Amino acid sequence: MDIELFVRKLQEAVGGRPDIDRSRTEQIVGAVFSALSAGLTSSEADRLISMLPTPLKKLWYWRAVPQSVLSEVWKEQGVMKLSRRQFLTLIQMEGDLASTEEAEATSRCVIHLLQEAVGSGDIQDAPGPMPSQSREWIPAA
Repeated sequence: MDIELFVRKLQEAVGGRPDIDRSRTEQIVGAVFSALSAGLTSSEADRLISMLPTPLKKLWYWRAVPQSVLSEVWKEQGVMKLSRRQFLTLIQMEGDLASTEEAEATSRCVIHLLQEAVGSGDIQDAPGPMPSQSREWIPAA
C-alpha cells in the first residue's frame, strides 16, 4: 500500500475530512507509531517493521520512540507499559487531535489500515504495543 492510498483510506475512514492531507496523515500515523513503538521490544519492532510497506517503514523510523530516550526503567523492561488513557493521550498530543475520543477513532482507523497494509495477523499477535483492552481494534487475519 502506498502512502497516497493510505491517506485516501484514512480520509474516508474519518468521514472525508478535508484537513487530512498527506502531511496531516503522516502526523497522525506517526503519533500512533510513536505510541505503538513505546510498547514494543526491539525484536517485536523489527518484526513489525519488516512487514510494513517502504513508505510506512520510513514513517516508522522517523516517528518511533528511540530507545535512547526511554528511561532506565523502560530500558530494563524493554517496553513502556501504557494504560489505555496514556496510549490515547499520547496519540492525541502528538497527532494534534481535539480529544482522546478522536485519538481513539483515528487510532482504530490507522491500526485497521496497518493490518490491511501488512496483510497478516502479526500485528494482532504482537505482545505489548497497546493496552489489552484496545486489542479489539485489530481485526483478525
